[in-house]
Amino acid sequence: MAAEDCGGQVSDPWKWSDDELRARIGALEAERETLEAQCCVVRRRIALLRAERVARVRNAHFDPGPVADALLRRLRPATRSS
Repeated sequence: MAAEDCGGQVSDPWKWSDDELRARIGALEAERETLEAQCCVVRRRIALLRAERVARVRNAHFDPGPVADALLRRLRPATRSS
């Protein structure tokens, strides 16, 4: 599906049946949710690296463990309800 619609190209959607249109929309929404989740992971990794950078500037030590645990606690309820 993703390779077929790569680059935002969608061929003749007006020719699709209602069921096919719903299925393609559903597939794209699922793909979007996956990409959004990956984006959240990347943002959190960036935040942890920035915290490490700030700690180094201050000649301090940054322990990402408690932050990572807190993030996991926040994410667990969201993943269960999905």
